[in-house]
Amino acid sequence: MKIPILILAVIFATTGCYEKSSKNQSSSKETKILKDTVTVVKEKNILNTINNQFPDVSYKSLPMADSTNFDNYNHQQGIKNDIFFKKIAFKKDQPEVENSRLRYQLDFSERFQSVVISYYQGEHELFTTLIIIGKNDQIIDQLDIAYDEIAESAFRKTSSIDQNRIIVEDWNYMTDEPTKTVTAYQISKEGKFKLIPQ
Repeated sequence: MKIPILILAVIFATTGCYEKSSKNQSSSKETKILKDTVTVVKEKNILNTINNQFPDVSYKSLPMADSTNFDNYNHQQGIKNDIFFKKIAFKKDQPEVENSRLRYQLDFSERFQSVVISYYQGEHELFTTLIIIGKNDQIIDQLDIAYDEIAESAFRKTSSIDQNRIIVEDWNYMTDEPTKTVTAYQISKEGKFKLIPQ
């Protein structure tokens, strides 16, 4: 009676060791595959951005609209990168600019990078600016595409953006009847904002 029990115990022990060994080998293979996949993803991000400036800043597809304002924007949205802002000399002459954040990217051309930044200017003004950056990490041009202020709540700016043009609407609520000014822009091959005559 003891011999069959002993044989069964040996069989179970051997099977358990084999399963553990298989699991460890499988786990090791999965870890290697996972590491290889992460490497490929990182390489893909590097290839998809000029100078790899913003691998973590998402792209938004066109057409799109930007109506960033105090009601729909949280100051924690986006990526804070003070070293980069200093490098491109973003608003260096305006010390009142606060909490600049990289929000998203737009894909207009392979010749330059287009990134959208939101920032506060004092407590009552919120700007969202589309910046075109060249391969030498210098700002080629910039355009405010959204604006809101809460001191008097009298001025507002929103934009509609597609591959061929940017339409900016400026609202003025200081008069009895609110007035709207519409301005259209194109981005040149060099990355400059060109006014489209109305």
